[in-house]
Amino acid sequence: MRKRGFVRSWVWSILIMLLVTIILLPCSGAGTPVQPVQNQVVIFSGQIPYGEGNVSIRSDSGTLYQIPAMTPLGIIQALAGTGMISGYRIGDELYNKRGIFTLDGVNSYEVTGEDAWFVLVNGIQLKEYLLPSYEGLNTYLLKDGDDVLFAYGNPTMPAIAAKALIWVQVGSKNGVMQFISPSAMMGQYMI
Repeated sequence: MRKRGFVRSWVWSILIMLLVTIILLPCSGAGTPVQPVQNQVVIFSGQIPYGEGNVSIRSDSGTLYQIPAMTPLGIIQALAGTGMISGYRIGDELYNKRGIFTLDGVNSYEVTGEDAWFVLVNGIQLKEYLLPSYEGLNTYLLKDGDDVLFAYGNPTMPAIAAKALIWVQVGSKNGVMQFISPSAMMGQYMI
């Protein structure tokens, strides 16, 4: 009888230790500022100050355009201007027809048959091809505190399936600058 009680307490001790390990293991990386999700490449993750004015972008056709700085493409230009990304490609084939540009590449991640760059603002995907031009990457005006996620992959899939990410917080939220990795925000970035 005494042996049976010893075995039970030993089994319960092991079960409790396993449970504690299962609970604490996912929390062990919580302090990591940038953590790739499922083989994703995080090109940039951080903040840029909120600002006014315009920036110049050059399209693949060689034409120079002025766009508002606080748009998704304005952010890409700011990141390129500070060396946070090595380069980008902008398409202007829809500019005369719809007044919008396309983001055709960032660093070595170029638009292909299945993969493209798509943008989520505060967890909602911009539908620049489907809706009026106000959701264009050069026309959608960002606000102070907006979270902007640029994702490279299949735009019909959730952002968590993307191959590469650029996450930017514009300005600050509630006057406090924050740093949150894309993986920590990924629950918000579902299509």
